[in-house]
Amino acid sequence: MDNIGIPICEGYGLTETSPIIAINVPYEGGRKLGRVGKPVEGVNVVIMNPDTQQPVGPGQEGEICCYGRNVMKGYYGNAEATAEVISVAPDGKSRL
Repeated sequence: MDNIGIPICEGYGLTETSPIIAINVPYEGGRKLGRVGKPVEGVNVVIMNPDTQQPVGPGQEGEICCYGRNVMKGYYGNAEATAEVISVAPDGKSRL
C-alpha cells in the first residue's frame, strides 16, 4: 500500500480495551513497520511479569497490560471471571 501512496496505520488492542491501546501513524515522527506505535492519549501501557504481577525491566519479556478509561471494568454479573483477568495496576488504584 505504501508503494501506491496509501498510508496505513497499524494498531494494537483488544475488545476489552475498546478496542485500541496503541497506533502507529504515518506522521508524528514517522511510522516503523512491524511496530504498533505509541499508546493513544489516556492509555498507560506496562509490561508485567505474569508470575509476580510486577512490571519487568527494559528489554525483558512479559505480558502487555494497560489501564485507562478505555479498559473494561469487568464482565457484567460475573465477579469470578473479572477477578481472573483484571487486577490492580502499578499505580495502586487503576484496574489493569
